[in-house]
Amino acid sequence: MASTDSTSNDWSDMLEAVELALIGIAVACTLYGASVIISGVSTYFLIYERQKVNTSRKFLLTIIAIMFLCDTTFIFLLIAYIIEALFTNKVEQSTQLGIALDVIVKLTYLLSDIVVVWRAWTLASSRYPRARYLLLVCLSASTVTATVAMFEPDDSPLNTSIALAAMLPLTLFVTNVVATSFIGKIAWSVTAIV
Repeated sequence: MASTDSTSNDWSDMLEAVELALIGIAVACTLYGASVIISGVSTYFLIYERQKVNTSRKFLLTIIAIMFLCDTTFIFLLIAYIIEALFTNKVEQSTQLGIALDVIVKLTYLLSDIVVVWRAWTLASSRYPRARYLLLVCLSASTVTATVAMFEPDDSPLNTSIALAAMLPLTLFVTNVVATSFIGKIAWSVTAIV
C-alpha cells in the first residue's frame, strides 16, 4: 500500500511539473510573439518610411536584428531547458543551457540600453552636444557591468556578493533614466516651442 501512495505522489509531482512547464512555455511563446510583432513593425518603419536609410537607421536596424536573434535563441533554449529539467527531474542553473539563457538575457538587457541611448544620442546631438559624454559614460558602465555579470561564474565570490547582484539592475536603471530624461527634455522643449 505504501508503494502505491509513493507512485501516485511521483505521478502527481510529475504532472504538476509538466503543468508548470507548459505554463512557462506558453508565457514565453506569447512574449516571443509580441517580440516578433514589435521587431517587424520597427523594421518596417525604419526601412519603408520615405526617408533615406542613413547610418543611424542602419545601426538601429542591426541592433533590432540582433535582439530578435537573441529572443529567438532564448525561446528555443528555454524550451530545451524546461524539457531537460523535466526529464532529468532537477532544475539547476549551472547546466550549459542555463548559462546560455543567463548570457542571452543579460545581452538583451544591454542591447535595450543601447537602443535607448541611441535615441537620446540622436536627439541630443544638435541641441546638447555635451550630453553625449554623459550618455557614453552611462552606456559604458552598463556594458562593463553586463559583461562582468555575463561571464563571471555563478559560484565566484564576485558574483555571489550582493553589491554585484544589485549593480547590473542599478546601472541599467540609471542609464535608462538619464537617456529617457534627455528624450523627455527635448520633447518638452519642442512642445513648448509649438
